[in-house]
Amino acid sequence: MVTLAIAAVCCLLYFGVKLTVAAVGWVIAFPFRHPFLFIGGVILLFLVAVGAAEETASEKKTQFAHGPPVPKHPGTTTAETNPPCQVVESSEPQMFVYLMKNELNGYYKIGRSKSPRYRERTLQSQEPEVSLKWKMEGTNEDEKHLHRKYKDVRLRGEWFSLTHQDVQWITSCESRDDLYRDATSD
Repeated sequence: MVTLAIAAVCCLLYFGVKLTVAAVGWVIAFPFRHPFLFIGGVILLFLVAVGAAEETASEKKTQFAHGPPVPKHPGTTTAETNPPCQVVESSEPQMFVYLMKNELNGYYKIGRSKSPRYRERTLQSQEPEVSLKWKMEGTNEDEKHLHRKYKDVRLRGEWFSLTHQDVQWITSCESRDDLYRDATSD
């Protein structure tokens, strides 16, 4: 029971109230009457805990690196013998723009996330038919650009009714330059 309480607090802090309350509610309220909801709640709490650990590990964006120790030689200054600490940028991307499809209804979600695969798993807890179709390193502005480009086929929020040609165009983008190459059709 203590483990459940700790998991619930972690989930609340990380994901917010709605998802956590649903998972904890399923685990507590339906252990005997509805075993599938109980099992689903346990699995959801497990996925949330695994995802929180993944996100925490991926948040290390920079690391500090010092040069090798340099012996002091006569005639050198302190700056020459002790190089300053350098910030080395991580090769891990900051953010991704992604395209996911709900196989059940054929609608597409254009979104952004630091971890699109993790985002896919969280969406699958609500809609198991969702699958990641494309991702590209990008920014919030790149996501907004795609939302503006397809505003006429927006269903609600980040969900769109895209055509096969729309999906082909998006999935052909490999860089931010590609994303803006067809700016005249906005």
